[in-house]
Amino acid sequence: MKSAILTLFEGHYHLGAAALINSLHAAGFTGVVVCGHRGPLPPWAAATEGVAPIEVRFEAIETPVHFANYKPAFMRGWWAEHPDDADTVYYSDPDIVVKAPWSTLEDWAMGGVALCEDLNAHLPARHPYRIAWLDFLARKNIPVQRSLERYYNSGFIGVPRAQAGFLDDWQRVLDLAAEELG
Repeated sequence: MKSAILTLFEGHYHLGAAALINSLHAAGFTGVVVCGHRGPLPPWAAATEGVAPIEVRFEAIETPVHFANYKPAFMRGWWAEHPDDADTVYYSDPDIVVKAPWSTLEDWAMGGVALCEDLNAHLPARHPYRIAWLDFLARKNIPVQRSLERYYNSGFIGVPRAQAGFLDDWQRVLDLAAEELG
C-alpha cells in the first residue's frame, strides 16, 4: 500500500513538522511526506533531500483560509495532482508524533476513514453543541448518517481512495459553516 502524509504549518510550527517526520521514520513509514507551508521554507528543509526511505516535499501555500479549515482542500488538491502517488492520504497536524508502528495506522485506514477522538471526546446526544450542529445540518439539507456520542477532531485523519468522497463532504460542510459564521 502506498501512503502519503500531509501536514500544514507556518512559523515555528516547522519544528513540530520535523518531529513528526522523525517519528514517522521511527515508526517504519516509507513514502512521501508533503509539508504545506505558509512563509519561508524551514531551515532544515535542505537536509531532507535524498534521504530515504521518506521523501519529503514542500509546497508553498497561498490561501487566506486558516489551516484548520484548509485540510480537506489541501488533501483533495494534492491527491488530484498526484493520483498515483498514494492509495491512502493521511493528514497529521505538525504537533503530533507517531508512537505506534506505521503498519497499525495503515491497517486502521483500510477499514474506512481513520479519525482520532478528541482528548475531551465525550459529547452526549443532548449536548448544546451537538444540538446546534444537528440544527445547522438540517437547515442545510445534510442528512446525518449516524449519531455518535463522541467528538472527533481533524488533527489526524486517514482517507483511503475508496472513501475520497469524504473529503468533498468535509469541504462542503466547512464552506457552509463559513457562509453562516463568516
